[in-house]
Amino acid sequence: MNQALKEIIEQIKTQQISSQKALNHLKRDIAKKYRLPNIPTNSFSTFTISQAFVPTLVRTNVEVI
Repeated sequence: MNQALKEIIEQIKTQQISSQKALNHLKRDIAKKYRLPNIPTNSFSTFTISQAFVPTLVRTNVEVI
């Protein structure tokens, strides 16, 4: 399951998945590829994906003038 989720994350980053339909299609294809017993849920996928983007979403201090 971990490898499948990593692949979902990488493909989201490289393919610019921007719709729910595209995400569902991607998850279905990868679940089939790895022969997962079920397709990852959106809540589980969202948590995993958000963790992958944490380094790019870290706030930086901005000086207000």
